[in-house]
This record gives sequence, C-alpha cells and structure tokens, in this order.
Amino acid sequence: MKKLNIIAALATVCLLFSCKSEKKSDTETTASAKNEAATAKAVPDYKIEFGKVSPESVFRNDSLSIWGGSMVKGEDGLYHMFYSQWPKNIGWEWVNYSVIAHAVSESPFGPFEHKDFALPDRGVEFWDGSTTHNPTVHKFNGKYYLYYMGNTGDKKIVSVPGKPKINWVHRNNQRIGVAVADSPNGPWKRFDEPVLDIAPNEDALDALMTSNPSVCQMPDGKILMVYKAVGKNDPLGRWPCCSYGGYFRFTYRSF
Repeated sequence: MKKLNIIAALATVCLLFSCKSEKKSDTETTASAKNEAATAKAVPDYKIEFGKVSPESVFRNDSLSIWGGSMVKGEDGLYHMFYSQWPKNIGWEWVNYSVIAHAVSESPFGPFEHKDFALPDRGVEFWDGSTTHNPTVHKFNGKYYLYYMGNTGDKKIVSVPGKPKINWVHRNNQRIGVAVADSPNGPWKRFDEPVLDIAPNEDALDALMTSNPSVCQMPDGKILMVYKAVGKNDPLGRWPCCSYGGYFRFTYRSF
C-alpha cells in the first residue's frame, strides 16, 4: 500500500510538471505569434500596381521617335519636360540625330505641348554639336541644370526602320555634359567641354565613352552622378538597341 501511495504521488508530480510545461509552451507560442505579427505589420508593402494610363498623359508624335522624358516644375507654375527626339523615318538613329526638346503642361500628368528645342545641333566642331540625348533636369540652389549625353561625328545614317544599326563614330564620341539656366524656359548655357570626359588611362572602365547621367544633390552640396561607362578593353554587349556594352560607375562632381 505504501508503495502504491509513493507511485501515485510521483505520477501526480509528473502530471503537474507536464501541465506546467505545456502551459509555458502555449504562452511562448502565443508570444512568438504576436512578435511575428508585429514584425509583419512593421514591414511596408512595396507592391506597385499600375492603373490605366490617361490618353492625356501620353506624349507622342507620329513622325518622331520620342525618348527619355525628365520633368521639373518652374517658377511659372508650369511643368517643363525635356526629352529626346529624332525623325522616325530614318530608323533607330538616336546616336547621331537626337536633339533635346522642351514641352510644357499645367499638370504633371499632361497634356504636354512641344515648345522649343533646349539643346539643338550646334555644329560638328563642338563635342556635343551633332547629338544631345538622355536629358535629366534638376533645380539646385536656385538654378536649373540639364545633364545630358552629347557627341559629334559624320551624321551617317546606317539603319532603316525595323533594322537597327548604330553609327560607331557617334557612339564612341559620347560624353556627359551639363547646361545651366535661370529658368527652364532657357536660354541654356552650354560649355565647350564635357562635365565628365573619358578617363586618361587606357585601362579605365570609362576610357572610351561616358553616357546616361543620373544625378542628385548630397547633403553636403556635392552632386552625386551615376553614369554608364565603356572601356577600350571591354567586349561589346549583345543588346540590339542602345547599350552595346558598358559598366556603371559612381563619381562626384561639384558645381
């Protein structure tokens, strides 16, 4: 009988410990679930959904190829868009026939109206005299800065619509420039030298050409530029349109 009492007591103790353990486990599970829910709630949802585009927001011209719009709001309350254009009937000839044009609208959603040419051809003797392309416009410290790619060359047409080719003289002469104005309506002051030329050393990543600038102003006032660069020792890319090889680099420039 004494043995039975001892066994019963031991069984009761084990049962109590087991229940306590289960209760603790349930508590931990609940706390863990709450923590997971809180973490999930703290992470923002970055899902992007595109709605239907209004016809007023589409800027097009049946006789022109239009590319790479960049917009800024002016002191006049209007929205100023700078974009590249070239004749559609000559094919994919952006590298030797693009010019940067200027359109305006009362709304950032359009409709935009072509106004003038911000950076037209200015002669093959200039580094950016034949082509201006890929604009990005910004307002820094009360002035407007229009960064772009420019080049010069023989203007030879090498492609036809539907069969893109590229004029390699113009492609390899690409450099990054900047024009400055007090208003997005201009006039734009252009410079005799690129703001970012090729590197002097032959093995540099940007020894052949620089293009496609993207810029922002840092807290210390410096300008951070991200751009496309192609070196002289790089193999050509396989893209059929506008890349043809290259790397992206970071560099700082101040104005």
